[in-house]
Amino acid sequence: MYKALDLAIQKQEDVLGGYVIRDKSYSNYMANAIWEIFLQDMKDNYPNAYNSYKNGGGSELKEGRYPPKMASFGSSSRFIYNLSKGFPGFQFETLFSTHVGGTSNLDGFFNSIDCCTCIEAKCREPYYRSHFGEKRKNVYYKLLKFISEQNIGLQFDCTETEDNEISIKTYSEDLPIEYFDIIQLVCHFCGIANKLLRNEINKNVRFIYLIYNPTELPETCFKKGMKERIVNRYNLTLNQMNSIDMNGLFKTILNYFDPEQKTQYNFDFIKSDQNDFIDLLNK
Repeated sequence: MYKALDLAIQKQEDVLGGYVIRDKSYSNYMANAIWEIFLQDMKDNYPNAYNSYKNGGGSELKEGRYPPKMASFGSSSRFIYNLSKGFPGFQFETLFSTHVGGTSNLDGFFNSIDCCTCIEAKCREPYYRSHFGEKRKNVYYKLLKFISEQNIGLQFDCTETEDNEISIKTYSEDLPIEYFDIIQLVCHFCGIANKLLRNEINKNVRFIYLIYNPTELPETCFKKGMKERIVNRYNLTLNQMNSIDMNGLFKTILNYFDPEQKTQYNFDFIKSDQNDFIDLLNK
């Protein structure tokens, strides 16, 4: 399903596809020459973005066994980059420590006078795989158990695996959370909470969840019946996201690290798409 979205975006943008590597062509990635132009433009005109992606943990620009991730028409990094590359002060690929295990890799970060804006971007991911039963490091077990014990409607069913990990099935008010990556969001919230606790953030925080809206893509960009499937998955993902009390989840995570609730904060979770994202940044 994700490849169908990639190709629909490619048709709408009318950009040549077909990245060739090891004699194999990938139609849902920019053609090699188009990718080189894209990359050179980033180097020349947006060097901060280029350095962030080049040195970031996602290896977005690196060609390996497959084409560079960012060459995909459905790449979330390409999605947020195209929207934000000209916005003054915008940072890509920002790392926060989760203080639980590992780091939180935010797709975007913008620091204004009175507000910190953190951004997670999603384009093709909801159509790629289910997160229900996904494995994660077992260092998250205590935190997820703590969240489950609070009265916010979220339940994490964690099962230990033989490889020292946990398999996680998430429910919100008995609704399975499959295509919305709630565990990744928990990691992001951990990173922000610990920035607040260390006074590295001492202003209001906004978390913008930027998700690509496929509903406006023309039917002619898809094979028969595929747009309906993709739009249904998009709406299902939004329903799963909307079923979660995001502000309650963030407060719970902050309380996990700060039981005495000494930390003062103002947190706001905002859903966005390509139609209103820049307007939100300007607010």
